[in-house]
Amino acid sequence: LVVVIKKDKREEKERLRQQKQDNDYIMGGSLGSALIYVVGKKLGWGRSLMDVCDSFNPQDDDEEKNDEKQQVKKKKKKKRLLIKPKHCCRAMNEVKVIFPHLFQNAAAVAAAA
Repeated sequence: LVVVIKKDKREEKERLRQQKQDNDYIMGGSLGSALIYVVGKKLGWGRSLMDVCDSFNPQDDDEEKNDEKQQVKKKKKKKRLLIKPKHCCRAMNEVKVIFPHLFQNAAAVAAAA
């Protein structure tokens, strides 16, 4: 009984550590994608929000496509580290508060185009 409880505690601790690491990846990727999207719009390089978010997601390598275990691991990893447009939008709202001048100029450029 004691061994099972210790094992459960270790598993829970590892799960929480992994979840924190995943959240850090998502926050960093979201912030990066938000900044790239806004600066791109400001400079007139229009790319969709989905394209920018996809650029932060893991890509498949051609060499490892044949290995089933690698594919399963990559699918799980891709699912786990996926930067979604909603994450990017939330990051943009935070950046708006800190750097409002970036968004004022981006809105003017988008309206002119």
